[in-house]
Amino acid sequence: METEEKLNLLWQGANVVRGSMEISQIVETESIILTHMYIEANGELADQMPKELLWSNITRGGGSFKDKINNASVTVEKTFSFLKDVFKNIKVPDQVDDNSLYQLINTFQPLNTLNVNEFAELFETLLYKFGEAEGRRGGENLTPLSIAKLLPQLLDIRSGDVNDGAAGINQFLIEANRYAEENGGHVNLYGQEINARTWALGKIYLFMSGLTNATVTLGDTLLNPPLIKDGVIQKFDYVLMDPPYSMRWNPEQLTDENLGRFNYGLPSKSKSDMAFISHVVASLKEKGKTAVILPLGVLFRGGADRKIREGIIRDDIIEGVIGLPANLLYATSIPVVILIFNKNKPKERKDKILLIDASKEYTPGKGQNILEEKHIDKIVKMFRSGEENEENCRFVSIKEVLGNDADLSISRYFTVNEVQGKFGQVKVDLEKFEESSIPKKDLYEVAETFRGMNTPSLSKVTSTKGGYSVIQLVDVQAGEIKLDQLNLMPIEDPSKIQNYLVQEGDVIVSNRGSVIKIAVVPKINKKIILSHNFHAIRPKKGMNSLFIKAYLESPVGQSYLESMQKGTAIKVLGLKEFNYLKLPVLSAEQQEVIGEKADKAEKEYREAINKATEKQKKEYEECYKKMGISAAVSES
Repeated sequence: METEEKLNLLWQGANVVRGSMEISQIVETESIILTHMYIEANGELADQMPKELLWSNITRGGGSFKDKINNASVTVEKTFSFLKDVFKNIKVPDQVDDNSLYQLINTFQPLNTLNVNEFAELFETLLYKFGEAEGRRGGENLTPLSIAKLLPQLLDIRSGDVNDGAAGINQFLIEANRYAEENGGHVNLYGQEINARTWALGKIYLFMSGLTNATVTLGDTLLNPPLIKDGVIQKFDYVLMDPPYSMRWNPEQLTDENLGRFNYGLPSKSKSDMAFISHVVASLKEKGKTAVILPLGVLFRGGADRKIREGIIRDDIIEGVIGLPANLLYATSIPVVILIFNKNKPKERKDKILLIDASKEYTPGKGQNILEEKHIDKIVKMFRSGEENEENCRFVSIKEVLGNDADLSISRYFTVNEVQGKFGQVKVDLEKFEESSIPKKDLYEVAETFRGMNTPSLSKVTSTKGGYSVIQLVDVQAGEIKLDQLNLMPIEDPSKIQNYLVQEGDVIVSNRGSVIKIAVVPKINKKIILSHNFHAIRPKKGMNSLFIKAYLESPVGQSYLESMQKGTAIKVLGLKEFNYLKLPVLSAEQQEVIGEKADKAEKEYREAINKATEKQKKEYEECYKKMGISAAVSES
C-alpha cells in the first residue's frame, strides 16, 4: 500500500468522527487502534496477548466497541510493561458513539494487510499530518522531521547514551537510533517529557519502532530531572533537545540545587532558555556533545543570561552556532538557532566557535518553509569541514566574542552581507569598507544620539487635550516626515519632553521592525516629540544631515544597521550598538555636495514617479470611458 493511500485512510477515519471529536481526540483514538493492530501484526507480541483480545477478535462482534477496546488496552498495559500508564493518558473519548466508532474501525480494515515494519512510519505520518492540521497548537510538541534528521548527523551519533529532556514524541531519539544503526552502531535511548498526552503518544511511537529498551519518563526536566544514585544528575554521551522557548519558570521550586546544573549562575525567571542550556551542559559526560534548538535571544540577551553565556564561552565548550531559516517550525514562525556544545572539541577548533548562517537554506512551502535533504547535506558538510567563506561560514575567536559582550549574534561576525539596496539585492563586504583609506569614525564621535519617548498606543489615547505632536512609524514615508499628519499625544508633565524634542537637521532612524525608515527633520515651528520607535542623530559641527541620511540608506549603511539588529519575532536596534555604527568622515564641503546631490536625485525620482502615475491614471480613465464603464466606477 502506497503512503498516500495510508494517509487517505487516516483522513477518512477522521472524517467519520469529525463531528463528535476534536482533532486531538481523533489522533488519540486512531493511535490506540493502530497500537492494537500493530500488536496483532507482530506475531511475537500477539502470542503474549489473550486471543480474544487481539484486534481482529474485539472488532468481530457487534456493539460495545469502546468498552472492548478499553478492556483490551488495560491488558496491553499489563502485558507490555513498556506501555504502562499509556492508555491512562490517551483514550477513546466518552462522547463518541458505537456507530461512529464502528465506521472508523471499518475504514481502517485495509490496514490489516500492513507489514509489521510499516506501522512506525504510518504512526509518524498520523502524528505529523494531524499535528500540522491543528496548526500551532498541534505543533507545540512536534519538531519537523528534517531537523530531527539534521541533529544526529551534526553530532555524528554512532554509539553511546543519547538523551532528550524535552522528548515530545521522541522523534530525536528515534532518528538518533536510525542514524547509529545505518552507520553500524548502537545507542541507548533516554528521555523525559512533561506533557502526559505527548509522553503517551511518544511511547507508542517507540513501541512501534521496536525501541522498547528506551527509558522515557514523564516529568519536568528543569524542576525534577531523572537522577541516578547519590543524587547526581545522569550524564550522557549525546543530548538532543528542542525545548519550549522563552517560557516563564520557577527556580524557587527546585527541589535540589546541588546537582551541578547552575554553576554558571541561576537563569532569570522570565526566560527558561538558559535554564535548559545549563541543564544540557551539566548532563554531558566528559567527552559529551549536544545540539539544542533555541530562539536567537540566547545569543545576545543581557543580565543573568549574558553571565551564563560568558561563562560557557570562557570554558570553550561551544563548538558551533547554526542559524536556521524563519518559519521552519510548526509552533512558531521565528528563526531559531542550533547550539552545538562539545566537551571534547578537536584541537583545531579549540579557542574558537564555528558560526554558520543557514538562514537561506530552505524551500518555500505552503505556509511554512521546508528544510530539504539537499539543505541538510549542505549544513552538515559546512559544519564538519569548517571550510570558511565570507558569506555564511567562519570561525570566530573566543577572545573576539568576549570582547563583544559575549554576543554570539551570527550576523555580527560576517563582513559580507546581502542587503536590499535601492536598485535590488547586493552583496556588501564591510571588511573591505573598513580597510579602505576613507577616514571613518563611530557615530558617537560625530553626533549626539538619543532614543525617542515612550508614548501610549494611539488606540489608548482618549483625549489630546494639552497634547504635543509625535513622530511615529506611520509618519515617515519614502524618506520624509509627513508633518501634516502627526497625531497629538497628551503629556501630563511637559518638563519630561525636553530630552525627546527634535530639531531641524536631526536624522531619525527607526529602531523596530525589518524595514528601516530614515528621514531628516525639516524646518519646524512647533515642539515635536520623537516616539520610542526611533533613534535620533544630532550631527556635531562639520557633519551634514543629508550626507548622513544618504550614507545610512546606502548598502553599506543598511548592512551595518541590519547586523546590529537583534530580536526574534521583531528586530530591534539598540542605542548602544547604534552609537558604534561606522561613518565615513569627509570634509564639510564634500558632505554638502554629496548630501544635496542624493537628496535632489531622490526628490526628482519621486516627482517622476508621481507624474508617471498621474499619466497612467488619465490614460486608463480614457480607456474606461471608451469601454463605456466610466459611469459605473467612482473613487471610494
